Amino acid sequence: SQIAHQVALHVARRHGPVLMASLEMSDQELTARAIAMETGISAEALATHAIDEGEAAAVLAAAEKQHNDPLHYMDGSDGLTTSQIRSRAMQLQGQGQRLALIVVDYGQLLQDNKGNNSSVEDQTLVSRNLKRMARALDVPLLVPVQINRQAGSRVSDQHPKLSDIRESGSWEQDADVVIGLYRDELVNPETTTER
Repeated sequence: SQIAHQVALHVARRHGPVLMASLEMSDQELTARAIAMETGISAEALATHAIDEGEAAAVLAAAEKQHNDPLHYMDGSDGLTTSQIRSRAMQLQGQGQRLALIVVDYGQLLQDNKGNNSSVEDQTLVSRNLKRMARALDVPLLVPVQINRQAGSRVSDQHPKLSDIRESGSWEQDADVVIGLYRDELVNPETTTER
């Protein structure tokens, strides 16, 4: 998710090396998104090179900044397991880079299962493996997960609830902190937000 990526960039720039494993985007896509976030230029404009001279200069400056950031991308668009992420994190730590954070975007796509378990059992295995990895490496993990799709169909209160992730294995049990994001203006068109 874009928010997890923004957190990764922030932590890398202020607290030290970050490993970000994305199971939906390639390294190039992540870099392009980071440049878009940095410059405010849309990803579409960057992809089609529909930018003016001033924007091109901003893109070059952002790309150089990205190059110097201690943010390491791990391309998991073809699938990843927690053991592969752990190996990469240990490799970085072995090179003297004490990781400040590991981001796994997003957790429910990790492929730790052997294909013989139910979906809930698979997710329980993944969340437990991530918890073990965090403890073994002594590094905090940020792991976005999808909530139950039925959460959006609640009529009275659409604020995120812990129960919205209960059917996805033991994510809510293994997490030290669960944060649910909510934007009222997406649910209630009459809501206005001050910027």
